[in-house]
Amino acid sequence: MAVHDAWLDLDGNIWFTCNVPNSYVTVARIDTKTGAVKPIKINGQNGLAAPTHGLTRDPNGILWFNINPGKGGLGRLDPKSEKVQVYIPPQGMAPTGGATTVDFDGKGFIWSSSPAGALRFDPKEEKFTEFKSVTYKTDTAPA
Repeated sequence: MAVHDAWLDLDGNIWFTCNVPNSYVTVARIDTKTGAVKPIKINGQNGLAAPTHGLTRDPNGILWFNINPGKGGLGRLDPKSEKVQVYIPPQGMAPTGGATTVDFDGKGFIWSSSPAGALRFDPKEEKFTEFKSVTYKTDTAPA
């Protein structure tokens, strides 16, 4: 397994993302008492696990990560139940993407970078808002 981002849950276990193509892990938990690793696979394309990159934890202990099962979105993981929910931006809105960063803003929103700027996700409304960068493509930036 390839570890990218990692966070502790509120019980002291380590959770990490995997951004390397593979067939069995999107995110995983390391039990810090036993060392046991428990992979969680969210189906992606061509039978592979959906890749992920960025990870954060909100004050309630919920873990948030970007995920790409076909279009980049956000994953919500409750460490207690290990239930995962995936949220994909609507048609016409940029996906999460690039070397994706995910963060909680202290006001209840989850933010993620996108190829065109940033996305804000409202967990209560389950709604994305897109913020496009004015100059995300410049003469020296790759298309």
